[in-house]
Amino acid sequence: MDDLNYDFARAHALVVEPVGFKQQPADFIVEEELRFELTGSGEHLYILIEKEQQNTHWCAKQIARWANVPNRHVSFAGLKDRQGVTRQWFSIWLPGKPDPEVPLVVEGVSVINQQRHRAKLQRGALSSNRFHIVLRDVQGDHGAIEEGLSRIAAKGVPNYFGPQRFGVDHGNVALAMGRPAQEWLEQNRANDIYVSAVRSYLFNSLLHHRILQGNWSVPQTGEPLILSGSNSWFVAEGTEEELIRIEQGDCSTSGLMYSGPTVLEESPVFSRHELELLRSHTELTDWLTPLQLKPLRRPLILRPHQLQWTFLDNNTLSLSFGLPSGAYATSVLRELFSF
Repeated sequence: MDDLNYDFARAHALVVEPVGFKQQPADFIVEEELRFELTGSGEHLYILIEKEQQNTHWCAKQIARWANVPNRHVSFAGLKDRQGVTRQWFSIWLPGKPDPEVPLVVEGVSVINQQRHRAKLQRGALSSNRFHIVLRDVQGDHGAIEEGLSRIAAKGVPNYFGPQRFGVDHGNVALAMGRPAQEWLEQNRANDIYVSAVRSYLFNSLLHHRILQGNWSVPQTGEPLILSGSNSWFVAEGTEEELIRIEQGDCSTSGLMYSGPTVLEESPVFSRHELELLRSHTELTDWLTPLQLKPLRRPLILRPHQLQWTFLDNNTLSLSFGLPSGAYATSVLRELFSF
């Protein structure tokens, strides 16, 4: 698998400047925002923690130990980086049980809020993730950087899966191919990170091709267009109105999350085109096919919400923006910076 390309195309032909990224934990802060209000009662205890230099799975295990429940009774909306500071929600299933009597004492973790709710926290159940990022050792002209950020705010960026999806030195895909996909999942459900890495690489490859073709943000006839903020979609007819809706952020072009030949049932013409682009990765698609995964599509366009920035000094840039669940801050930053 040494021939896999991870140097995915950028969309805006901006001058890419080197910067210092995550030099200190507080340089990368992410806050989860739930997409629902907590009821204050129910079998599930929700806790909002602030963690520093700790990963999500490890924190979940510590919370399970604190609440004296099996690990499977602790849920979270998504994985978060170890590097940095994260304010993240977890839920604990405590049917007929009171809240833990003692405070949670875990290195690098503090509890900010806790409330009861009627249902467990589901994966992806966030309205957004809010990022506060400080970039150091910034080079280049401030005016050009601000012009690039303005373009990103207006046009969005390619919705790539970030490098953390692929592991250290992009090793997850190669590691995954070392055994059949079903064996990974039978051994441990946590091994779905390897399945996700392979699907994500294929999606990134499709998006890369669309950028090279110059149509990553232009709807193609027969393409499923995804409505913003939902999983609903409709088939593009190639109208001017569709292009306007995309420019206004109402919907997005989309890419296949490979699941197998069943994708042809939903959008046969366009999916055949996508499968043709993936022909050079038959080893990966053949590896995934036996899993019979649910057909999914992902927006190609990522629009940061309320993108704001300020130069703290000549070489230090502070950024804040919101992203939908499943999107990566690094995909926003890579359009303009290298790190």
